[in-house]
Amino acid sequence: SKGSGGIPHCEAYQCSSCKKIMIDYANSGKNIIVIGETGSGKTQLVKWLSGYIPSEKRIITIEDSMEFQLRHLYPNKNVLEVRVRSDMTYSEVIAKCLRQDLQYLLLQEARGLEVRDLLDGMSNGCTVITTMHASENIGITNRIMQMLQLSENEYASLDTRIHSLVDVVIAVKKVEHSGIQRYLSSITELSCPKNKPSEKVIWKNEVIV
Repeated sequence: SKGSGGIPHCEAYQCSSCKKIMIDYANSGKNIIVIGETGSGKTQLVKWLSGYIPSEKRIITIEDSMEFQLRHLYPNKNVLEVRVRSDMTYSEVIAKCLRQDLQYLLLQEARGLEVRDLLDGMSNGCTVITTMHASENIGITNRIMQMLQLSENEYASLDTRIHSLVDVVIAVKKVEHSGIQRYLSSITELSCPKNKPSEKVIWKNEVIV
């Protein structure tokens, strides 16, 4: 799933037909969540998307295992790489980073309560791109509800907030046919016109299901 110099190729996900759409998302500052199971290639897709962030934008990456390697992949970009130490929470690190002069925040994976900080960052004008271990079937709001440990009576307000801030959910999957094959499953745009959460699937893989 990597090309020369370690830069991932979009074609590795069998999604060349929607390549321009995703490039436009990264280039125009859309808030993106890439969802999928372990090993489906979420991080690799974020690395590929990062190549289309405008070079003049300041990017901060937050990780614990340092997989992005954007400074190596894209030496022309303004990237600050932050490693999360064991004595700090993701929320603490995200809060510190959001006080910096940045335009893009890339989190290796949203796993828990720090998703609230990501939403706060989006509301303050920072572009956020992250991955999340989630299934297409459960829905992004239900997954974030689980992560934030919220009650059902908080669903409506969270649903409105998510659809007002998150622009795109990209789902990736993997299948095993004589080896692991990763592919893009769907692209869904989120919006909230007149405080009514709306989702539009603008691309779906109809070949591999």
